[in-house]
This record gives sequence, C-alpha cells and structure tokens, in this order.
Amino acid sequence: MANEIRYNISISLKNGYLSDTYATSGLQMDQTNQGLFRNVVSVPVGSIGTVLDQGNVINKGWTVFSNLDTTNFVQIGIQYTGPGMIPSLFYPVLKLLAGQQSGPVYLGTSSKMWVAKADTAPVNLFYIVYEI
Repeated sequence: MANEIRYNISISLKNGYLSDTYATSGLQMDQTNQGLFRNVVSVPVGSIGTVLDQGNVINKGWTVFSNLDTTNFVQIGIQYTGPGMIPSLFYPVLKLLAGQQSGPVYLGTSSKMWVAKADTAPVNLFYIVYEI
C-alpha cells in the first residue's frame, strides 16, 4: 500500500475588513512500518524539560500536540548534545498556549530527544506520534 497517512489543513481569518483563508487537502505520506504512540504526559516546571516518550516508534513521522491546560503554556523542543549545541540545554521549537494544538508536525528520524517544558505550573500534554 501507499499513502497510509493523510491529512488536511485549513485556517481562516475574518476581522472586520481583513479576511484570509488557506486550505490544502490530500497531503499524504507512506507508512513503511505499522505503528503509532498516543500519550498524555504531565509536564512539570523544569530547567531542561521532560522527555516525550515515543513508545516503540523508531522512525518518527508526523506528530500532533495538544496542550490540555486551560491556563498555562508549554514549550516543546529538543535536547541534543550534538556538534554546535551546548549539552543538556533545552532548544524550544513550539510554544502552545493554554488549550492550543499544533500539527501535524514532522519530527524526523534523527536521534534528537524531544522534550516538553512547562512555564509556571505543570500542564498535561497530549500527543500522537505516527511511525513512517
């Protein structure tokens, strides 16, 4: 089979005289190995973040994130000790305000360790990682 993973994206804006829409459909990707991982993790406030478990998913593909907190934001990023990066530092990539979601986001198949970091209070973060 082919194109086992499919998604559509749409966004619209209407504010007085200002309006805009963007939509794309039929975006697809092959899934060579069957697999996915769904999780809700309690992300505490911390200096370097909490590692996001990816279960048995080896080839990380598309991921959806959702901040389940109604008050506080959460940052999602990488902790990577490769060349040019200071070991054990948190490098934020996404910031989800209270109740926001993001994705699908392609994580890639690198060895980077994806982590989440709460700001002022712990938050619950829901996410799905699809194997590719």
